[in-house]
Amino acid sequence: MHSPDSLLHQIYKGKYFATTSILHAQPGTRPSWGWRSLCWGRDLLIQGLRWHINSGRSINCFNDPWVPTAFPFIPRCNPITTMPPISVYDLIDSTRRNWKSTWVLQLFHPEDAQKILEMALPYWEYEDKLIWHFTSTGQYTVKSGYYIALQTENQIQSSVPSFSKPDWKHLWNIAAPSKIKVFIWRCLHSGIPTAQALSNRLQFPAACKFCDMPETIMHLLFLCPRSQQVWFSSPLSFRPTWLTNQQFPEFWKSSIHSLLQLDPSGVAETTFCFLIWHIWKSRNNLIFKDQRDLFSEIISSSQKELQEFQESQNSLTRPTPPAKNQNVPQVSSLPSGSIKINYDAAVDKRNKRGFIGVIAMDCRGNALKKFSAFFSYIWDPGILEFLALRESMNWAFSLGWTNVVFEGDALQVSNTVNSRQCNIATYKGICDDIWHLQHTFNSAKIRFIPRQQNSAAHNWVQEVKFSFQE
Repeated sequence: MHSPDSLLHQIYKGKYFATTSILHAQPGTRPSWGWRSLCWGRDLLIQGLRWHINSGRSINCFNDPWVPTAFPFIPRCNPITTMPPISVYDLIDSTRRNWKSTWVLQLFHPEDAQKILEMALPYWEYEDKLIWHFTSTGQYTVKSGYYIALQTENQIQSSVPSFSKPDWKHLWNIAAPSKIKVFIWRCLHSGIPTAQALSNRLQFPAACKFCDMPETIMHLLFLCPRSQQVWFSSPLSFRPTWLTNQQFPEFWKSSIHSLLQLDPSGVAETTFCFLIWHIWKSRNNLIFKDQRDLFSEIISSSQKELQEFQESQNSLTRPTPPAKNQNVPQVSSLPSGSIKINYDAAVDKRNKRGFIGVIAMDCRGNALKKFSAFFSYIWDPGILEFLALRESMNWAFSLGWTNVVFEGDALQVSNTVNSRQCNIATYKGICDDIWHLQHTFNSAKIRFIPRQQNSAAHNWVQEVKFSFQE
């Protein structure tokens, strides 16, 4: 999708979707394995793709996914709506660059209308972009895609029938290293290369290296005499001799449930996971290193790694003492002839609206002018801080000021604007406006200052907010 000129895209387009886009392509007759896989991934991708509105010209407001709600991201229409499909651009006041709120509230379900009106629009009509709804950056990640795939009930049942969403959530929240949790996940899916599994594919000997019995997951980790000795001698004093007919997923669930009843702190279940991992490691040591570990060595190495892991977690959660003699950073003086503009934002959560306050001062600190604005449906603090900077820049430009220093107490705003890299998709259009406005000044610097140094703008925006509540 992002590389339409690539050779792979051209090949697939010529064979499978010559007259349409990949989002609407069909598998076709006799599709290759690669194309079938791409279609499966494409269908998953569609569940999280929606348009981020900038101009709205290319988006059909009734048929395309563009509202940040739930899949399929298409707004629900009010029963009275009888109008033909129109573009999202028709819902935008092109002069003021805000939503035609009366029209939006008339056309769409109240919840969807609220979500639409909460979207801040840029001044300039940038190209509308497809973004991935489930990450703040708008970029697809394997982690978020995997999470969406797990939401499909059929896929959960087809992988591990006895596991529900809370079971998976509990697994990933266990206090253990990721490598151990991933290994247990593979065991639950019968995805580790035991001798029995390899024999079914590669004519590999199915016998256990320790006792010559068929090496299944359950045998390797629990039923082998050597594994039983490890479990019995471990701090858990566990006897797994009665598990001959249980599969690993069922055994895992019942064991974790029992361990949590015995030890609600979770230490026992963590010990259980570390022992599983080290039994597997000792088996691999014999196969690949010809090293036969004693059961006491398996237990001791397991306990040692567990202790090291717990100590590392404790060090991460231990609060860092404040630095001594830490001084508040001071902002450098203004160049002669420059204007300093301080901006801030405030939120009225009860009425779901936002406010911005802007104060201009000369290089000697004398107040020159004030400016304020309010947004009826935008009340997210993050986007409001960006809007405060954009509106203050537009106000300064309208007054003819050419050398301006803009100061605010939102570090994210200053860092994002100065780095010229916006990693939050919903802020991108506003950032593009800010960068566009920067070029209209001879000098426009964006500075971060601590909140106590931004008290004038803070008090001003609070005053504006209070006046609307009277």
